Amino acid sequence: MSINIPWLSRLKSSLQRNDKDVQSKWLQLATIRTNGQMPAVRSVIFRGLYETPNGDQTLRFVTDRRSEKVDQVQKNSWAEACWYFPVTREQYRVLGSLEMIVRPLQKSDDAGKNENPVQRFHDGTFHPVDKV
Repeated sequence: MSINIPWLSRLKSSLQRNDKDVQSKWLQLATIRTNGQMPAVRSVIFRGLYETPNGDQTLRFVTDRRSEKVDQVQKNSWAEACWYFPVTREQYRVLGSLEMIVRPLQKSDDAGKNENPVQRFHDGTFHPVDKV
């Protein structure tokens, strides 16, 4: 089932109009800490739109598998993002669920020697919801 996200075309337009400003790729992402009680917020970099097998487009981020947010998302996938575009002075607040797309560990991930940092990363997608 494909989800119709009415503001997605507007977000794409905002990204296009702010593409020369490197700050427009940064947004704040809040997850729920593993204690289930308090939020944790951090800045993440938008890595583009990801199209799911059923045709949905989701927001894509990359994270280190050792990051606390990996455990947080595995325990509770709900998250909220706040994204400000400085050039056009637009702000988006997006509520949805996160999904980790895990790449297999490479031998160097376990050993820690001669590690290629890119091999430590998960892809993550953010599935926005239209209404709660």
